[in-house]
Amino acid sequence: MRCWTRVLTILVCFFVGATAGQAQFSRRPVMRPARRVATVPAGPMEVSFRLSRAQPKFTYNFVAPDSNAYTAAATWTSKAAIQVSVAAPGLSRPAVQAGVPPVGVGFQGTKGQTYTVTVGPKQGVVQTSGQLAILAGGARKVFKPTVTDTGRLQAALARSEARDAFLPIIAQLAERHLGNVRDKNELDRIFEEGLAKYPGVSRQLLTSFVRDMKAVPSNVRAKAFTPTAVRMRPLAPVTATHVADALKSTGVAAIRTPAQAKVAAAATLRPDLRPRIDRLEPSAGTQGYSPGQQLTIVGRAFSTDANQNSVQILSLSALVPSFRLQPQSATSTRLTFRLPTNIAPEWWQLKVVVSRPMETTSDAQPAAPATPARRTRSAAVRRTSPVRSLGLSASLRADVRRQLRPGAIMESHATNLVPLRIKEPPAPTPEITSISPPRQEPSQWVVISGRNFQPRNDHYVRMELLDLAEPRLWVEKAQATSSSTQLRVQLPASLIAGNYMFQVAISRTPVSDAIAYTVGTPRYRIVFERIKCVDESNPEWWGSDEIVTFWTVTADGDVWTKNTDEYGGFDDGDLKDYKAADRNIFRIDGSWGEIKYGMFLVTQLYEWDLGDVHAMQDFVGFMGHVAAGLASLSGGLPLAAVIEAVAWFMKQVIGAIASWFGGDPDHLGTEELYLSYHDLQRLVPPGGSYARSLHFYNSGDTGSYRLYYRITRAS
Repeated sequence: MRCWTRVLTILVCFFVGATAGQAQFSRRPVMRPARRVATVPAGPMEVSFRLSRAQPKFTYNFVAPDSNAYTAAATWTSKAAIQVSVAAPGLSRPAVQAGVPPVGVGFQGTKGQTYTVTVGPKQGVVQTSGQLAILAGGARKVFKPTVTDTGRLQAALARSEARDAFLPIIAQLAERHLGNVRDKNELDRIFEEGLAKYPGVSRQLLTSFVRDMKAVPSNVRAKAFTPTAVRMRPLAPVTATHVADALKSTGVAAIRTPAQAKVAAAATLRPDLRPRIDRLEPSAGTQGYSPGQQLTIVGRAFSTDANQNSVQILSLSALVPSFRLQPQSATSTRLTFRLPTNIAPEWWQLKVVVSRPMETTSDAQPAAPATPARRTRSAAVRRTSPVRSLGLSASLRADVRRQLRPGAIMESHATNLVPLRIKEPPAPTPEITSISPPRQEPSQWVVISGRNFQPRNDHYVRMELLDLAEPRLWVEKAQATSSSTQLRVQLPASLIAGNYMFQVAISRTPVSDAIAYTVGTPRYRIVFERIKCVDESNPEWWGSDEIVTFWTVTADGDVWTKNTDEYGGFDDGDLKDYKAADRNIFRIDGSWGEIKYGMFLVTQLYEWDLGDVHAMQDFVGFMGHVAAGLASLSGGLPLAAVIEAVAWFMKQVIGAIASWFGGDPDHLGTEELYLSYHDLQRLVPPGGSYARSLHFYNSGDTGSYRLYYRITRAS
């Protein structure tokens, strides 16, 4: 009987102890159980905490369910240093670790033993909130809280897959800024603009960055950085040539993807100065010009060599000039010529084609005299290969090559067309007095008001864009009208926004006078609305994924970066909305913005188990701003190469900077999205929207996600 009493007493004590142990955990929030891993016999246990003046320290009592190795790991939202300690009767002394987030303390636990975990500052008061996790079996990822910032940066650079051009150059600019050098140039000013835009990048942070970059061993520098960046002397000025050479050695200047090719094509639509006719002198008056009369063309960008200007006169229905005339005299703004004596008394159109020698490269050498045994082409001819592009036979190509010499390859630019009236027109000339509304977008309707329109006849509206290096002409048939004073026409969806000259043409009638009109740029908003976890990372550090999204964006060549805070608690199938501050990509402030050439968006996704992304947010944004400025001044790289260089740099640098700040991100993938001006016109109607998603599909260990975005066009 006494034996059974003893057994019963032991069972009651065991039950009471187990109940007490469960009571310790009953105070924490209910968490989803993490997937079990063979090497981790128990899942992580986590609890939120907050530190303030009212609660300077946070204490958590943990009862070990098994005899095992444990890690008490804490992370918080500020950059303040905090101490984590673990104490218990079985420990000879408390296990203590302090530092910036995250901080972890390892200890050997005994089954049923209670351990007191304390989180708080070593001194003073800290205002912050965070999470404390107890990980059975130790951290699931490599967790080395004793590694220094310098060591983490070196390890991240040693793992890089490609050489980096920007990071050492930015470090050089930072050192020059800290050294208060006097020989500042445009690149130094870009660096200082970034500091003004991102005030969180302090002088102390820059000092630490320069110190740790200089501490990178030579073997790691040789592997991670381009030779140009490695050879830079301390405090030496950084030039555009340095940046261009560094970028070329990375290979990012080459156009390798269809998206980059689209960017390159869109870049050709950028405004440029071209020859242009402003007016003819003297004025035609009411009678028009007489055959053989001398006229002066007033404009811009003509050649001062009269032989390089061709005055061409075309009929209203022809594309090939009927007359090609040589000016009698030429300046850059005025050409004097005489009308043909045999020109017919009707309406014509006049333009000037300016032909200049194509610019050759500095290594072009005079061609050797051609001989029957050997013909040598100049370097300029070999580089441009104009003969091959003509599609001629081999014998004809040989004849053409015989004539080619440096400077003999001409490039031509045509001016706008202006109406030219000879004597009296055969019918009343249509005239344009106004177009309403005064500014309209492509695919929308406008009303042309004027005189001498002809009801029941076809009317064609000629729209010539003035802003491009080469002439661009659209012709649109007007809606049938019964009015002699108004036409209604829908602007083609393919129109490029800019400044135009509009004319009205009627069959067998002189073309109208020209009137300037502005075609407005459509305005858009681009937002990322939601993020869905298709399959969370396995194994997870704290039981669920912490996701951070980074964007590198360009619109019409203006490049910027943006990233979100951590979005935590992702398990399979979870769908979360982006916060209001994170969702706006174009424009960042949520307003409507014009896209005149195209938009290129690079989205990168990271699983962010360790580290405080908020603390590094300003520094990463600052890096992107400086990189975009450097690439844009790097010796004439095409727009596609600039965009590719910045996006490539951000992909490389985020991991290194995150490691430097104490993080340990997993890269879940990169998705590129390019939409040209015409793509946006086609996909998004006025007042409508276009919604799609980006897919980041990986293995079960890495995690897969889907991001939903929407493009809206202003009505």
